[in-house]
This record gives sequence, structure tokens and C-alpha cells, in this order.
Amino acid sequence: MMMTCLRHDGCETRMLTSLSSDLRHIRCPRCLRAFEFSSWIAEPLPCPFVATGDFACAIIVKPSRGTFLQYKIGDDLHIGISDGSSIVHSYWLRGIRSEKTGWDNSAIVCRFTTNKQRFEQALASFFHRNLNRFLAEFEIFTHEYRERKEIANCEDHDESHSSCCSPSSSNEDKNEQSILQESYRKLCILFKACQVVR
Repeated sequence: MMMTCLRHDGCETRMLTSLSSDLRHIRCPRCLRAFEFSSWIAEPLPCPFVATGDFACAIIVKPSRGTFLQYKIGDDLHIGISDGSSIVHSYWLRGIRSEKTGWDNSAIVCRFTTNKQRFEQALASFFHRNLNRFLAEFEIFTHEYRERKEIANCEDHDESHSSCCSPSSSNEDKNEQSILQESYRKLCILFKACQVVR
């Protein structure tokens, strides 16, 4: 959802509105002046959400259920990596899934700036080398699930899930930590934007 900052001459007030709002009914809250296209200035605000096709060669996130406007801190997020054609590859219960749709209004966590063709080759090579590993992890997961007869979910307090954030001292881990910090910063911006829209 795109947000716009509206203002007009002769008044210091600025208003936030969505582009989907009916602008004919907007009035300045301070001076009560009615909106007119000729005398008001509309400045679009940067939108943290991207549409399908706008997130080639990136790591993207979306809520596992619903949209970011319904998302609450603590809800599950689903992460995917997109190729040069904006096809998103993500890991679901049945292994890696590739989707062209269903990722509208997602957020980019990291965009890869390398050559698109080179990136796609690296991504394809990664999937080819690791396909058996993903399938094996799925088999282990489903076997344990059947044995315990528990509801399958990935909770935030799960040890195997949270261990990826443990601090370390190697250069590779420092690089991962900087990526995590940048991802955290971008997600904070995203959540603030959601609060403004609400």
C-alpha cells in the first residue's frame, strides 16, 4: 500500500494518506481547507513492500499467513530467494517450492547486485547440490512428527531455529551478523510503515 504525504501552501500541516483514499473528501485538519489537485502537493513516501516482478535476485520475506498489515510481532515469517525472473524459491514442508505468484507485498531483506546470469547459475547450482539434503531434512522432520504425533510448527523458541543467531568470532560469522543486523534494520522500517498505515 503506497502512502503519500499531503500538504498545501499557507499551512504547516502535513497529512499521511494512502493512495487508495478518496482524495475528494480530505480536508486539512488545521485550517479545514478542502483538497484540490491544483493547490496541494502530494509527495509519495518510499514503500517497503514490493510487487511480484520487482524483487529479482533478492532475499524476501512475507508473513506465513495474511499480509504485513495483519502481521503482529511474533507471527511467523516465510523467507524466500528470488531468481532473475522474480520466481521465488522457498522451503516448505514438502521441500523447495518455486512460485511466480503469491509474494506480492513482500519485503526485500537483501538484494544481490551481482550479474543476474551469474547469480542464477549460482542459485541453480546450490539447489542442485543441496536438493538431497533438503529432502533428507524433510524425511527426518516427518518421521519425528509421526513418532511424536505433535503439531508440526517451527516456533521461535525452538533450539534448532534460534541457534542461527548465536554470536561467533570467525570472519564468516561476522559477515552473517552484519547481514542479520541489516535485515533487522529493514524489518524495523517495515514494521513502522505497517503501524503508520494501521
